[in-house]
Amino acid sequence: LENGGKAMIFSDYTEESMTNFDAVLANYGVERTEGIVIEGDSQHYAQMPYYLVPTINSTDITSDLVSSGYYILMPYAQGIQKSEDVRDTVTIESLLTTSDSAYSKTDVNSGTLSKEDGDVDGPFDLGVSITETVDTDKETHIIYYSTSNLLQSQVNQMVSGGNEKLVMASLSALV
Repeated sequence: LENGGKAMIFSDYTEESMTNFDAVLANYGVERTEGIVIEGDSQHYAQMPYYLVPTINSTDITSDLVSSGYYILMPYAQGIQKSEDVRDTVTIESLLTTSDSAYSKTDVNSGTLSKEDGDVDGPFDLGVSITETVDTDKETHIIYYSTSNLLQSQVNQMVSGGNEKLVMASLSALV
């Protein structure tokens, strides 16, 4: 990546430490929020408040999805937060965003979906496109989504193929 490479990255929630993975994300100005995102706005989830239906921000990657009226479904996603101290050469573009009512449930075993002390306030990004100019002729490009569940065929069917279109548009942006 530091030599102008490209990567599409998916991660899933785990209680295990992922020091090396988090260090790679931090190097490019983003971090995973502890816990799983719960959506407080019923217009931004399907069936359960952790089956997130994020806002698709209009970017070069997502503009066709937005103009065609597609939805994205992201079960069990983590929030992505931008670091405050990002190198000037790094650009972070939000692809998918929760509503302002979202929060991250830090104790996933608490037995309640209600917001509790210690939960992190949103909004959160759920997908980002990160670019960095390396030398004059190379550009690193990372597309990061905070749940691999958007790749499941049943989840994709629930949004009439929107997730597949997003992944394909992301791959196209990388090649």
